[in-house]
Amino acid sequence: MSFAGAWSVGNLIFVGDAEYGASTHGSLPITDQFALGGPRHLSGLAQNQIRGDEMTYGRLEMQYKLTRPIPILGFSVLAGVQAETGRMKMPALASNPTGWIQSYGVYLATNSFLGPIYFGYSDSKYGKGRLYFFVGTP
Repeated sequence: MSFAGAWSVGNLIFVGDAEYGASTHGSLPITDQFALGGPRHLSGLAQNQIRGDEMTYGRLEMQYKLTRPIPILGFSVLAGVQAETGRMKMPALASNPTGWIQSYGVYLATNSFLGPIYFGYSDSKYGKGRLYFFVGTP
C-alpha cells in the first residue's frame, strides 16, 4: 500500500510518500521480499540493503525551483532536501537492524533534452554516505 502527494507554494514544492507492505501468509521468497535501501527508499543505505517480509517507509522532501523552465527546451533546475525513515520488522538477515532507520539527503535535479538528470548525496547511521548520479529515471 502506498500514498504519495505534492503541494506547491510559489517556488517551493513539498513532496510526501508513505508505504507499507507485509506478507499475507508465511515468509516470502527472497526474490519477492520487500527491500529498503537505494534511491528514494532510505537513500543512505546500499541498494536493497535490508530485505524482509514487513516494511514501513516514509519520506518528506522540500524542493526549490532554482530556474523557471526555458521555453522550447523545457530545461529547469531544482534543489532539494529529503528526510526518510523506515523499518523492516522481520529482516531476512538477523544482522540487519529491526528498528526505525533515518536517512537524510540533498540533491540537484533537472529536466534536460537528455531526460532527467539527478545528482545527490545521502547518509544514514547504518550506511556510508552515498553519492548518486543518474541520467534518466533511476
